[in-house]
Amino acid sequence: MVKKFVSVFLPLIFCIYSAVLTYAVTDINASNVDIHAEETQNICITDQDALEKIVQMKNLQIPEGYHLECYAQSFYVGNEYVSADNHNSFAPKPRAFVYRIENVVVRTPDFYYVHEYEHDIYQGPATISTTFTQSKAVKKSIGVSIGNSTVKAAVGYDITDTYTISKEFSVTVSAGKYLDIRVYPLYRRTTFDIYNQWTGEFVQRDARTDQPVGLYIEQYTYSK
Repeated sequence: MVKKFVSVFLPLIFCIYSAVLTYAVTDINASNVDIHAEETQNICITDQDALEKIVQMKNLQIPEGYHLECYAQSFYVGNEYVSADNHNSFAPKPRAFVYRIENVVVRTPDFYYVHEYEHDIYQGPATISTTFTQSKAVKKSIGVSIGNSTVKAAVGYDITDTYTISKEFSVTVSAGKYLDIRVYPLYRRTTFDIYNQWTGEFVQRDARTDQPVGLYIEQYTYSK
């Protein structure tokens, strides 16, 4: 078995429309974000037109003499997250006496950043049994110094922590084939508005926090 590990950061928007593979790509305050369809689970694509679009849009590095035979995808949202204490002296100091949070909305569906993934390639014959684990910090866009405790009370989780999500994974690769696996962290976005609680003045609309909640796994099978 040949295994290569590559951490890739490639700004690329994945947007494929076909009868068998439809993604809704949107700009939710980032140009490199893809929305996952919640009803899309464990899909395997073999339609050649769709596969050709995937090769072009994902800029796949296919071994010489091989072609993309199948594209599969699955989503895993964890029921529990391991929160690692990540507090430091540079964290914003509590400012609850200045600001208040209103209009809290949990956005759906979950999403991933198309440039943020880990990459493994396996050559068959091989049986792969592993655990994918990713530890990610909360991504946030808050334009004022507001305390973590205030935001935590509004969104329901600590925004200064790192969250670890694991998923057991197993698959068999047939002889003469390669399996290309990409694992993305899934995020869940919460937006809210910030006001000065003493003057009532509007401070920031659609401030946001993105909590790591799961994994999105892509599988590309290459054959001759």
